[in-house]
Amino acid sequence: MQNNWLFDLDDYRSVIEKKLKDEAKTRGYRTELAKAAGCQLAYISHVLNNQAQFTPDHAIGTAEFWGLDEIETDFFLGLVDLARAATPRLRIQIEKKLAKLRREYRKTLQSRLSIEPYDQERVIEYYLDWAVAATHALLMLPQFGEATALSKKLLIEESRVQAILKLLQDLGFAERVGAKWKATSRFFHAGDENKFARLHHRNWRQQVSENLNRNEASSNKFHYTAIHSLSQDDFKKIRQLLTDLISQSRSVVIPSPEETVACMTLDWFEL
Repeated sequence: MQNNWLFDLDDYRSVIEKKLKDEAKTRGYRTELAKAAGCQLAYISHVLNNQAQFTPDHAIGTAEFWGLDEIETDFFLGLVDLARAATPRLRIQIEKKLAKLRREYRKTLQSRLSIEPYDQERVIEYYLDWAVAATHALLMLPQFGEATALSKKLLIEESRVQAILKLLQDLGFAERVGAKWKATSRFFHAGDENKFARLHHRNWRQQVSENLNRNEASSNKFHYTAIHSLSQDDFKKIRQLLTDLISQSRSVVIPSPEETVACMTLDWFEL
């Protein structure tokens, strides 16, 4: 399973855009994609501009071209079916199928990760300190390839940054290329039921508090808090709206070029 990001998307067009971005330097890639899908090159552009839809035949040819495994192929085909669905009843049925595939994928991923010998011993170090995840994300930006730059950005001691870089290297999440550090394509996913996820939630909500305490004026900040009295049905509706928002935000983030690092924390719970 090399396409971990695929299951975060809810639109097959976003998948195509991500693949095209990844292969931007590959000459003739779009032509080869169209050939594999069994359509004209111009049709790919029409699809991406919402002027046409992939058919299941287009989708299976594309999945084979990308070398997707069985569950990835099923998911991509499901995204195409979802976009083509004409009635709410059909959309609901397809969304249930996609949710089941996501759960199956995450279960398989957790199983694969859990057999790696360092996971239970060292991954907890990743989640104990908010600065580890922050450093990991910043290493995706070339301007933060040195400990000094990371220290200034995160407002922490350089010695702490050096220890974090060593941890990320041991986990396979970072590598040194010449004098610079950079993130690898490897990652660890802690499911919602995982004890690591609770540490992650707690750490970043503490950073929200720190951010508010600094009281810095910035158009790049957005904080919202509200307490509501509402019906149980409407409570569930808002939960679904927020779930949809997360899915939509991932569709934007995954194909987006890495220029900055941002944090989103989202909570919705009954008192």
